[in-house]
Amino acid sequence: MSKPDYDNEKAILDAWEANAKPWISAVRSSAIGTRVRATDDAILGAIRALSPASVLDVGCGEGWLTRTLANEGMRVLGVDAVGSLVDAARTAGGGEYLCLTYDEISDGKLEIEVDAVVCNFSLFGGESVERLIATFPSLLRPAGALIIQTVHPETADGVLPHEAGWREGSWSGCGPGFSDPAPWFLRSKDDWIDVLTSQGFTRVEVTAPIDPASGAPASLLLTGRIR
Repeated sequence: MSKPDYDNEKAILDAWEANAKPWISAVRSSAIGTRVRATDDAILGAIRALSPASVLDVGCGEGWLTRTLANEGMRVLGVDAVGSLVDAARTAGGGEYLCLTYDEISDGKLEIEVDAVVCNFSLFGGESVERLIATFPSLLRPAGALIIQTVHPETADGVLPHEAGWREGSWSGCGPGFSDPAPWFLRSKDDWIDVLTSQGFTRVEVTAPIDPASGAPASLLLTGRIR
């Protein structure tokens, strides 16, 4: 990993550790409008459509998605690199939780086999994301699926064309108490498809959930299958 990429990857983790408390508050008070209006239902709908018995929630944060799926009868493991977020998820209950970095997952320290791997707004890095996605086929059962919801380049980036690369972050729309936003690595829709297909996800479906308040895409939603 190049030094600039390493610095940005570290800055992402540092920012989430520093902002864990306001993030928990924002999620649990439904303060983020796009989540309430579009993206929470979008990721839940994509998962429910597959009817998985078991799910790995990568970058689970304070655990809302893991809890919701567990309460619907799925066996769910939530994994996050930020210990305070994992602690909050465990305290709230529902599902199981582990504190692991993405590098640790990529290095094979997570032994599990599931029907679906879900990454809901949790893939903001550069090379670390590509290494992580390369690990997912080994964690999926035959006919398993990877579901990714991420920022949509058309609404999240003011630079044209949408060339892959690092961008400055923002906590805009998340509510009070946040500081020092994390950088993030922009990928276009085609970039995401290329990453998934290069790791064996030969069937990739792409949708763009719409925010009814603005009429613009609220996210990019990809479902990849290895068979």
